[in-house]
Amino acid sequence: MAVLPGRLTTESASSNRLPEHIITPERMNFLDPDVTPLLTLTSSIQGRRAKAGMPNTLPDIVARWDEDDDLAHSTLINDAGIAVADAMLGVVDITVDSADAFRYGDVLRNFRTGEIMKVVEIDAVTDIISVIRGYTDLDVTEANSTAAAILNDNDPLVRVGVAIPEGSGQQPTRQRTRDRVYNYMQIWRRDTSMTDTQATVVMKTLGNDRKFRRKQAWREWKLMIERSILWGERALVPDPGEGTIRQMGGIDQFIVTNRTGMGGATTELALNTALEPMFRYGSGGKYSTRKFGIISPSCLAVLTSASTAKLQVNQKLSQQYGVTITDWVTANGILHLVRHPLFTGYAGGGVTYGYHASILVLDMEFISFPYLSGNGISWDYKMRQDIQNKDTHEKVDEFVTQRTLVLQHEEAHGLIYNFTGWS
Repeated sequence: MAVLPGRLTTESASSNRLPEHIITPERMNFLDPDVTPLLTLTSSIQGRRAKAGMPNTLPDIVARWDEDDDLAHSTLINDAGIAVADAMLGVVDITVDSADAFRYGDVLRNFRTGEIMKVVEIDAVTDIISVIRGYTDLDVTEANSTAAAILNDNDPLVRVGVAIPEGSGQQPTRQRTRDRVYNYMQIWRRDTSMTDTQATVVMKTLGNDRKFRRKQAWREWKLMIERSILWGERALVPDPGEGTIRQMGGIDQFIVTNRTGMGGATTELALNTALEPMFRYGSGGKYSTRKFGIISPSCLAVLTSASTAKLQVNQKLSQQYGVTITDWVTANGILHLVRHPLFTGYAGGGVTYGYHASILVLDMEFISFPYLSGNGISWDYKMRQDIQNKDTHEKVDEFVTQRTLVLQHEEAHGLIYNFTGWS
């Protein structure tokens, strides 16, 4: 089948034009509901959010949101020679990776030795903390207290409490820092055109050729948006003659922390270990131990082959979201698996790239795909019909939207890749 530029004419269309109406298998494939599962999921979730009064639109071409960092509660000793110095002097000034993790009065535990210390001074510039060593050992009536022990480089110091006397004044405060995250609205357009003559002709295998071409363009448009959601890269690109082009960042760009390669064949234990940090943070409530796993066909086949993997189609959620959802009960929580047909990889130079052996773990409560809307103008998914110039004998239709991806709390998501089998 050739791909031809420009509008469709009677010459470039099929020459077999008899008044018969036959639905071909190729035409039925355009109705596949699982071809773009992320678009389907985001649309379904935005529908539920709209009923709950949550906005699914933005009035600006830039989406901005703030995210809080967790208050640090631990750090590592950062002094290669501390063991020697401590043996001679009993060190009370300790150089650490990050002194601003603590404040005056914090009680720390060295998790290697069990020693308890109290912080009495902090220098956030030099990352030095002054401590009282063996703090609980000062209680001579307590037989089970831990005495001071030789410190080593990279010993973990963890805040386990705070020493506050009765009647004390206000304690030093610690504030969360906020990071500004953003993404750009991107325009997606896909049009289809044909001459008035071709729009009039009844095709043998297609019937109304204009409706068929619309469905074809609609499917290609959806796939284009789906790939952008996955692999787009945020940018403002100066384009000579076109102005500045806005490009939306995709899921792959936003997920930074939890990316784990399995190295090919692996064990179920190793797979659950890789999932653990992805389940650590959640949207709370009844969904705190549930995530969506957008999975490649090959990975789903591997999971299905495991006798211990508990997989079951979730009929209720499948109907609710409009895609087939299979539940996998992991050691960390329930992973709602959704097979993605685009996760088959892209081969080049003898190497397969992409998500061909991957599971993309998402907390869908932290993901939205809002469209641009303001001043009475909406850029939701739409088909614009008959947008051709009035002095031309052709029919032009266009699918268009302006949207952006909002992915909050990237540590609540993750990617497991290169998972090819069991060892």
